[in-house]
Amino acid sequence: MVPGAEGRYLLNRNYDAYFTHEDVYIEEGELVLRNQKRKIVGTSPQETFLYSSGCVMSMHKIYFNTDYLELKAKFPIGTKVWPAIWLIPEDLSWCPEWDLFEYFGCRSDLGQDLMGMHLCYSSWPEHKWKSDLL
Repeated sequence: MVPGAEGRYLLNRNYDAYFTHEDVYIEEGELVLRNQKRKIVGTSPQETFLYSSGCVMSMHKIYFNTDYLELKAKFPIGTKVWPAIWLIPEDLSWCPEWDLFEYFGCRSDLGQDLMGMHLCYSSWPEHKWKSDLL
C-alpha cells in the first residue's frame, strides 16, 4: 500500500486540494484540469480542503508495457499548484515511484517555480530519491 495515502485518489496530508469531477472537462478539444480556491468537504478522505482540483487517474485502465506517452501541457503559476504525472506499481506498493514530471509552484525546502523528474527506489521505509530538477 502507498504509505500515508488515504481515500479514492490516494491523497495524503501534503495536498491542499480535493479532487472533483467538475474540475475535469474538455474545452476546445483539450483536457482541462482546473484548480479552484474554495472550501470543500471531501468524502474520501473525510476532511475539509481549501481548494478543489482536477485529476485523471488511469490506474488499472492503461498499461505501459510496450507503449509510449506523449504529452503537451501548459502549467499554471502560483504557490498552491502541484501538477504532475506519477507512475506507481499496479499493486499500489510503494515504492517504486517514477515522477515523469512534477512542478512545484513553491516548496519551502526547494524554492519557487521548480520542475523536475524524480525516481523513488528501494523499499519503504528505506526508500531513496533521485531527482533531476529541470
